[in-house]
Amino acid sequence: MHWEFFKYKKCQRGLLASLLLVVCLWGLPVDQLMITTSNSLEKRVYFLLPPKDLTVGDFVLFSLENTPYEAMIPTKNNSTETLHLTKKIACMAPSQVQYKAGHYYCDGFLMTHDFLNPTKGAVGTTHQLQPGEYFVLGDHPRSLDSRIFKTISRQQIRSKAVGLW
Repeated sequence: MHWEFFKYKKCQRGLLASLLLVVCLWGLPVDQLMITTSNSLEKRVYFLLPPKDLTVGDFVLFSLENTPYEAMIPTKNNSTETLHLTKKIACMAPSQVQYKAGHYYCDGFLMTHDFLNPTKGAVGTTHQLQPGEYFVLGDHPRSLDSRIFKTISRQQIRSKAVGLW
């Protein structure tokens, strides 16, 4: 089978719907399943678990509700529904996040570039992460993540998202 076939959105939606049907028939808890079409995630289907024992590299589902950045999340038809984001933990306490010359580092290791504003912070800024504080990144270079809204707290995290497909 040629893999170019799976690039078409209509086919992707059909495959996701089929997967959801299989999950329902197997009796798996649908409320713990997340299906996404976001370009900022490496997988499309995630299983949601309680947010325990979080480590760097884990994906988390969180809310920016009641923060200054809440208005940055797009809604459909002026919905009042709380929208959640899913991003990968890139750095956490007791590590240090440093921004220098358009690059973000965690304890000296390069995490990502700042594609949105590569000239800001040329002098360099450093932030010591406190317990329960996380720096999260999406996989897409222009992802809405900690490069924009800074760190998130443990209280904002709703679930740990484990990629299935």
